[in-house]
Amino acid sequence: MLDNKLFISSNLPAPLTHDEVIEYIKKAHNGDLKAREMVINHNIKLVLNTVLKKFNNTPYDSEELVAVGILGLIKSVDTFNIEKK
Repeated sequence: MLDNKLFISSNLPAPLTHDEVIEYIKKAHNGDLKAREMVINHNIKLVLNTVLKKFNNTPYDSEELVAVGILGLIKSVDTFNIEKK
């Protein structure tokens, strides 16, 4: 089970702005692994927040949900289509 206090006091980076996300995703799609990592790292807080808020009182293991959420985040960064907006 994830500890809410640990989440609140974590040193995870703040989310990127919309323009920064688009810029980094374009770079990531051109092979820039640091840009890809930047987008992923700056959105992990979103995954944690979703798990803690939406699945807190469910029988699902929160650590497994976070792992699946992060895998989904990675896949979404890799397959994001900027043209669709």
